[in-house]
Amino acid sequence: MFNKTKIFKLLFIFLVIYRFFKNQNSKLTKSTYKVKHTHIPESFSKYKIVAISDLHNKSFGKNNTHLLTKISKLKPSIIVITGDLINAYSPNSEVAINLVKEAKKIAPVYFISGNHEIRLFDYQLLKKELIQAGAIVLDNAKTNIIRGHDSIHLLGLADPKSYFSSYPYSLLANELDNLLAGVKPDDFTLLLAHRPELMPIYASRSIDLVLSGHAHGGQFRLPFIGGVFAPNQGLFPKYSSGQYTKSGTLMIVSRGLGPSSFPLRLNNKPDLVEVILYPSPKN
Repeated sequence: MFNKTKIFKLLFIFLVIYRFFKNQNSKLTKSTYKVKHTHIPESFSKYKIVAISDLHNKSFGKNNTHLLTKISKLKPSIIVITGDLINAYSPNSEVAINLVKEAKKIAPVYFISGNHEIRLFDYQLLKKELIQAGAIVLDNAKTNIIRGHDSIHLLGLADPKSYFSSYPYSLLANELDNLLAGVKPDDFTLLLAHRPELMPIYASRSIDLVLSGHAHGGQFRLPFIGGVFAPNQGLFPKYSSGQYTKSGTLMIVSRGLGPSSFPLRLNNKPDLVEVILYPSPKN
């Protein structure tokens, strides 16, 4: 004979656990970073960048209305997508294309590929669709953002194509050197690069600011320890969330928005990144 009390207790515990993990994986949070630098021109004071990373086809509300509303309220100057907008394990470009179309109505959208895009057999088709939707694709490309009489350099690195083998560090460094051709030492450089573990390369080229993702916040985040595991960094990753500085280069790593191949996040809610630029007086 069933013990109804025990059954109700088990159902209650299951419901509490379900609600907890649903909240951990679906409640949008915002991380704000104020970046001060002597290379930031006065015209770019309070210039706002919203960064989307590692969405992996996730939708916050129907057609991502919750995410788009949150972005709109932030009133960004530009929106950047630092890779893994789609999920290579279940490719479906509809979520990505719709998000770009709607985000483009808020502010200009810039996109670079992540490892999930590069894995796709038909990435070139997806890229074409993203461009048609209004995204400016910066895979190993650069552009100048102009405000008033001033400008900053926006650079983008495509994800390394040899994902399943050793990284082509020299090739990636060469791509970065090509992007930096013609950039003056006092110019402000903003790099979109999916992989935070390549920080030594970014710092060796004296990039001012890097926006990245890929680490999923370390999946599970523990008090006083941080992230537990990240792709290509393994256990207790060095770069999983927040700000890191090396040789004058500042990198901001998003915890990402969507699920990875392991779908549960703990103490690591979906992360929308807001970056606000401020000029700093030269000494």
